[in-house]
Amino acid sequence: LLVPVLVSGSFSQPKFRPDLEAMAKDTLEKTAKDMLDSKAKELTGSQATGDKPEEAAKKLLKGLFGGD
Repeated sequence: LLVPVLVSGSFSQPKFRPDLEAMAKDTLEKTAKDMLDSKAKELTGSQATGDKPEEAAKKLLKGLFGGD
């Protein structure tokens, strides 16, 4: 488990606290990457069934933005 940390204060009295913004950003990026990977697998399956690349891309975008 990696936790980004912010360090402030002086060398003699450093203060440490978790960097919640960086943690949230990392989580969001990982979630987005996982979603894209999942949709890419669906796209590959669509191409294998004979969809044109344009149709497969439309399905991918609809899936990302919650459309049917």
